[in-house]
Amino acid sequence: MKRQLNTRLLLALILPAILVAIGGFLLQRSRIPQLADRERERAKSATSEQKLDEAAIHLQRYLAYVPDDYGALAEYGLLLDSMAEESQQARSQALPILSKALQKDPENINIRKALVNLCVQAGRRTDQSSPDKATDWFIRALSYLDNMPEGALAEPAEQAWAELQRGRSLAGQSKFDEAESAYERAITAEPKQIEAYKELATLYQDRLNQPDKANTVYDRMVAANPDNADAYIARGEHRRATDLT
Repeated sequence: MKRQLNTRLLLALILPAILVAIGGFLLQRSRIPQLADRERERAKSATSEQKLDEAAIHLQRYLAYVPDDYGALAEYGLLLDSMAEESQQARSQALPILSKALQKDPENINIRKALVNLCVQAGRRTDQSSPDKATDWFIRALSYLDNMPEGALAEPAEQAWAELQRGRSLAGQSKFDEAESAYERAITAEPKQIEAYKELATLYQDRLNQPDKANTVYDRMVAANPDNADAYIARGEHRRATDLT
């Protein structure tokens, strides 16, 4: 009898606690859409105010509530990509997040472009310390480029970007002749984009030991960009570095 009373007493004590816990769980679960919407709006507000760190935090919280919102996942990855140059943490997070987003939306050009840029940057950062690993990054960048959706690179500016990144990826694998051709295609597509000239000149100067060709490329760059101060500055820096007057 005493044991039966103790059992009843124990149940009387435990059952209310269980019911309270279940109620709390159900209440919290019912609030998830509200909490998710709040984090989404905070992310939008922070982004509009260029508070990218805050926006990233709120998007991360939102995705914890709604992990299958792949549009938001892509937005989060692209946001991290925009912060990658200044934040190593953002850079390391962006790659896996964008890769996952691309699996769900393989036709998304912005995701694919961001992955190309990140892979090229990663390859260049590791080129000296780990050549094999750098090569893997460059191959991965070329894979993303080669699988661009049809028509994605129709505009000259897009073609120039793609050939510039192709040239960087090929040069990183010591495929210098192919890199040279890619840089020339970038220049042909967008003659006023100075990065391709600079990369081509560096290829001639540092990799192919053809300084005269490097000088000619800088002259071509200035001739094509007579009103761009950056072109003159780049040529001047090259001349000072190579003791040209």
